[in-house]
Amino acid sequence: MSMERRIRKELEDQGLLDPVDPSKEDPVDDEILAEIKRCQTELKTISAQNFQQLKRLKKLATEEVMRQDLKKKLQHVDNEILEVFWRIHNTKLKKLPIMKREQELAVDALKEREALLKQIECVGDNA
Repeated sequence: MSMERRIRKELEDQGLLDPVDPSKEDPVDDEILAEIKRCQTELKTISAQNFQQLKRLKKLATEEVMRQDLKKKLQHVDNEILEVFWRIHNTKLKKLPIMKREQELAVDALKEREALLKQIECVGDNA
């Protein structure tokens, strides 16, 4: 029994309040209450959907930030590769021997590039 009903019953029992016939209660109140409950139910459903959508968007945004960071690193490595390529190319044009250090730099940069591409691919697969 609700608190309001218990208080009303107590007041009626003490004679301070006239008994109310439940059939005479205002039907408009019942319609309003029913509408409020319907709206609350609808709001709960929409709220749950919004929460799920926010979780999904947060995950996508996090993945995109990771992807962008990896692409910046990839651009940096690509620039290193081009720099090493031009040094090797100029060395060949001068008909000088290619230094082992230059070859190692080129191989290391290419390996790093491959690793970054795999990481970017993994982030894309998780999306």
